Amino acid sequence: MGISEGDIINALDARKDYILGNLENVTLKALRKDLESDLGLEKDALKPWKSLLSQTKTKAPEAVEKVEAEKEVKKSQQDKKGREFSARFLRMRNICKMATITVPVSVYRKSNTDQDMENEILDLLKKNGLEEKPGKAAILEVKEKLQLQRDLDGIDTSNIIEDGPRSRRRQATARCLKEASVSEEDEEDSVEEDEDSSEASGNDPEDSVFTAAVDDQEDPPSTMKSKRPKLQWCSLRPIVAAQGIKRTIKQSFSSKGSNHATSLGKERAYRNFDYSAFKSCVWDLEQRFLPSRVESVVQYREQSLALKLRTVTDIKWLSISWNPDLAHIGTRELEPRRGSASEAFTFGDAVQRNLRGMILNGVSMPEMWERVAKLSFGERADDFPRYYLYVEIMNKHSNVVLCNEDNDILLAANQIGSKKSSQRLVQIKKKYSLPPSPTGLSPDDYTSFEDFKTSILSYASRSDNKRLDYCLSRCFMGVGPTMAREIATKAGLAQESDAASLDSSSWTRFHAEWAHWITSVVQNNFNCGYLNDKESLTVFHSQDGTQLDSSPLQFFGDYYSAYSERDEACRMLSMLRKTVKSQHLKVTKKLASLENQLDSSDAAEATKLLGDLVMCNLHKIKAGAAEVEVDNWETGNKEVIKLDPTMSGVENAEALYKKASKLRRGSSKILPLIESCKGDMAYLEDTEVLLERLEGGAADEGIALLNQIESELVQQGFMKKKSIHVLKEKSQKKAKKASKSVSSDYRRLKSPNGFNILVGRSSQQNDEITMRLAKPGDIWMHARGFPGAHVLLRCSPSQSVENTDLEFAANLAAYYSKGANLAKVDVIMADKKDISKPSTTFLS
Repeated sequence: MGISEGDIINALDARKDYILGNLENVTLKALRKDLESDLGLEKDALKPWKSLLSQTKTKAPEAVEKVEAEKEVKKSQQDKKGREFSARFLRMRNICKMATITVPVSVYRKSNTDQDMENEILDLLKKNGLEEKPGKAAILEVKEKLQLQRDLDGIDTSNIIEDGPRSRRRQATARCLKEASVSEEDEEDSVEEDEDSSEASGNDPEDSVFTAAVDDQEDPPSTMKSKRPKLQWCSLRPIVAAQGIKRTIKQSFSSKGSNHATSLGKERAYRNFDYSAFKSCVWDLEQRFLPSRVESVVQYREQSLALKLRTVTDIKWLSISWNPDLAHIGTRELEPRRGSASEAFTFGDAVQRNLRGMILNGVSMPEMWERVAKLSFGERADDFPRYYLYVEIMNKHSNVVLCNEDNDILLAANQIGSKKSSQRLVQIKKKYSLPPSPTGLSPDDYTSFEDFKTSILSYASRSDNKRLDYCLSRCFMGVGPTMAREIATKAGLAQESDAASLDSSSWTRFHAEWAHWITSVVQNNFNCGYLNDKESLTVFHSQDGTQLDSSPLQFFGDYYSAYSERDEACRMLSMLRKTVKSQHLKVTKKLASLENQLDSSDAAEATKLLGDLVMCNLHKIKAGAAEVEVDNWETGNKEVIKLDPTMSGVENAEALYKKASKLRRGSSKILPLIESCKGDMAYLEDTEVLLERLEGGAADEGIALLNQIESELVQQGFMKKKSIHVLKEKSQKKAKKASKSVSSDYRRLKSPNGFNILVGRSSQQNDEITMRLAKPGDIWMHARGFPGAHVLLRCSPSQSVENTDLEFAANLAAYYSKGANLAKVDVIMADKKDISKPSTTFLS
């Protein structure tokens, strides 16, 4: 019996539902047998048609998806009872969706027929000003109108705080002594003249920072002393002046710490705390601090701990950090800045309860070539240890673990469960075990030349990367990438040299430095410090016997603390910038909404007039009327007033009166809110500029100011007050009793003739400079039209201020403002007595 392709396709169509329903279970062989049975064929008669059957089964999932999609579309066109919607209803419902009009559930529940549902949704469209077939422009207009109504749906008086605790920050207003601007052409001519004169005198025109001109012909205003020249214009070029300004600031704000302190926002690669550095610090701790008494324990950061150790002759703070990027141990002279972290984190408090008053009587490394230190603590120097503090410095796996005398874990900075590691557990009440042994060969077993060379070449033959420093660091334990590069460099070899291409003399020098490093580590010949240009470091003793630094602990403590301070300052700076930017955007949108709502509130009188017109024409309004034509006595013209057909004439008038009253009440409430928003915007813009200019300061100075700015943002409600902020306020109150306030740390500079100049570094400092520190005779300056720092030139009324001093202070006001990148900035200059401040301004 012959079989055709059409017969097979017909048989497949007959079994379509079965195939689609059992798609996952039906195999190609089973399908072939079923079709042979349906068609009455012999066994294996459809084998020649296997390709056709295979294509059919492959396309089946697409058919299933198509059927499912058709079901979903059909379901969306039905209600819960399975009743299908009409095409007209679906079209109008789609229009509602495009215009963001909410279709109430009652449209589906109360309507029994398609005609009822169509009438209900058509009334909904007409209520919002749309016809059955509106255009795209009309739909977009209704969408924008509804969105605006959602944003400005009346004024909820319960949410308006008239005299709340949140004060508003506004810029201080000043009566300017004299403001005048010259044209761009005049200024360019003056700049060209200055450049010509500077070239004639042999000076570099770029070094001429200030370009302000003074008019000596006009009499000074009555508010100024006659001996003071008046600044006719304050237009400055901050970009030209930036080099001189930065040079002056850098001289005034040089870092008070070590020579490797970095500035905010600057990226710099730091040395990894490898085995050599770790071994040198453990050896130094054993030599200088055994025995020593634990006076105090402070967790001054989330991942940093400090132990105050008292020896017979000295007191030092031992800093232990398990930060993944800056893990290290070291000492520091001064007490760590506790801030709020000492009370926010419980690990340090728990360690203090166990170790305070104990004696550090032992320091060891349980395993050679591994960065794990074991600190023993007992009640006396010669007593058996009661506690062990294990310090594991292994980058992202760094940890600090406190155990009792039986090696049971009491505390752990990072607890490690079975989900984090399958090799060992670090959990409270479990036995402590050392980390898994590192991979690689033990260096002290490969000190001979042949063994060393063979090991390196053997690893290079198995590795794709044959760089000399890479092969050395991967082949042996305790050799990090930094130390491998240092050994290669001291041997006079390039770091990228191929290990297989070295000649015999290179291998001899390389092995000599390798043997020297092993000897230095084993015999503890350490001298840590900077080399050459203060950029590269070394941790082991140089062969020529040069003394670098006497204390590895002190060196690495200073080195890493500088980076820790910088990283913390950069993190806070980034967080505050993001907060200020988002809050500024939020306040801007709120102000735009309030101004739009204020425009709507101006229609209160017009709405009341419509109510009066309706009341005077009640006799013209029939029951169920949707509009009424009246004579407007204000304009003298005919006017058609829309009415609600379900309400009577009086009810329509009352609705108009109610709407007018609501608009009138909203207008009285909106104006104070608009003023408040403007004050918030001014404060946020000032803060944004101050955060930008804070990059020029050192990290330790920046953290204190960032904490102050953060407190201001929390106080003003721009940041949510968390428990950490409560602790910060508490610690700041304690710090005020012991030392001067951070807010007094202004930028302090000297003018060319020696006058003191104060520049605010935060909003609080701006207020203090302007309202508290300014005295009669002082000159106050601020960039006109731009948020920025307040500048105060300190001088008495009897002193004569030269033009160069005024120009220097004016350039500072322009540079520390948001207009610093513009070609010209106007600067306001005023006396103390001419400066006032609104009563609602934020007072620190």
